[in-house]
Amino acid sequence: MDMVNKQAIKTALRELLAPTIEEILIELVESETLDRTYSTEEVAARYDVSIITVCNWLRSKKLNALKIGKVYRIRREDLCEFEQAQLSR
Repeated sequence: MDMVNKQAIKTALRELLAPTIEEILIELVESETLDRTYSTEEVAARYDVSIITVCNWLRSKKLNALKIGKVYRIRREDLCEFEQAQLSR
């Protein structure tokens, strides 16, 4: 295969795959920002604290969450607000 053919194939593949990759990235970003919630265990691991500490933050309203049945789910937006509040102290 000569250099011209290789370049033509690379160009054709980029044109063919680029929209697909873009669509995948958009879907990934949208799903992460809109639907992603975290468990108390994940939040505890993120901040290197105990689950009890996270539950105390929830009870004291320092951290907002959705309560579904007996399970808390923390939204990404709520984590961002919590982090901002901690920075301003």
